[in-house]
Amino acid sequence: MVICVLLAAFLLGQYIYPSEREPVTEESITYTGTFYRMLGESKLHQLFVSNASILSNMCFFVVMLCPVPIMFYIDSVQQGRYRKVYHVAECITCVNFVLCTALQVLNIADFISTMFLSHLVIAGTFLTIFITICRDLIQGTAKHYKLPLIGLVAAMIAVMLEVTAVYRVVSLSGIFIATGLVVLLVVTLIQTMDRIRELELARQREARESLDYLTGLPMRHKGEKLILEKMQEHDGCLGFVDMDNLKKINDVYGHKAGDHALRLVGATLTECMKNAVVCRLGGDEFLFYLPEVSEAEMNTRVRSLFDSFRAAKNAAAETSAASLSCGLCMCRQGDNFEEYYIKADKALYYVKQNGKNNYRFYEEPEEQ
Repeated sequence: MVICVLLAAFLLGQYIYPSEREPVTEESITYTGTFYRMLGESKLHQLFVSNASILSNMCFFVVMLCPVPIMFYIDSVQQGRYRKVYHVAECITCVNFVLCTALQVLNIADFISTMFLSHLVIAGTFLTIFITICRDLIQGTAKHYKLPLIGLVAAMIAVMLEVTAVYRVVSLSGIFIATGLVVLLVVTLIQTMDRIRELELARQREARESLDYLTGLPMRHKGEKLILEKMQEHDGCLGFVDMDNLKKINDVYGHKAGDHALRLVGATLTECMKNAVVCRLGGDEFLFYLPEVSEAEMNTRVRSLFDSFRAAKNAAAETSAASLSCGLCMCRQGDNFEEYYIKADKALYYVKQNGKNNYRFYEEPEEQ
């Protein structure tokens, strides 16, 4: 918007006040001309913009269009609750801008003469914002944007000072709105950093709640969701793993020993089933899904899993009674997760009923 304002000011200044023109006499100096000359006498303004007409047009354009970014800002802060109202106000602002510019270009009325229209638009904008904020205060939704509200008030005060400066302190024109925008920027940055911190804390809280504190693996809900996503993208193998004799270990050596054995299962699964999604279902049950694997490779992986766990659990007497039972089911991409879940569970049940400490792939029952 700033670029558009600068470009429009430059073009309008060149159209109305071309660089090659006859000297202006005292008799031809209008009120607007006097205003342009006052702007030109500002040494600071001459340093940056040598053409006073362009600079003055910029000042008028800023005053006429300043309600638009303010309404965009408050609309985003209020999360679009009053968007339709603000859209109407923005359209009125744009119509006023086009009308005043057309009158200036056609030499019907200069910007000073039509400035009262911009004042009415600004007053209407501020009144609209005030009403919406009051409504949010009543409904209790304004508490979510207290800090941005401070910046908005500062920007609105800056706009009012800028409107006054157009008539009184020409050398300071543009300073007030710039100051207001800087305050608004600082407040927005603070609000954004607070929001980022809140989102990060929420993410960490969600991560803690979705992970098993004992093994560090995803819990049932999170793990099954991740496995379902993998199954939609890749073929693979779904595996149920059950640690045998957990109750015996707890009864003989205490729950700390049982917890240690469960941690061994989680660590061994993570190590031997690289690239797999592994989760703890609860108690002594675990679930994993290894994508892009053949049945022959899965046999090798599972034997490695059993060997690694055997070596780890025999390192301490209190965990030596633990063993693993595993039910496996080869899966095809995009098929139903529940069906494979039930099949892997049936394979695990078969192992549990036939001596434990083993693994088995699910096989379809033969038709009679």
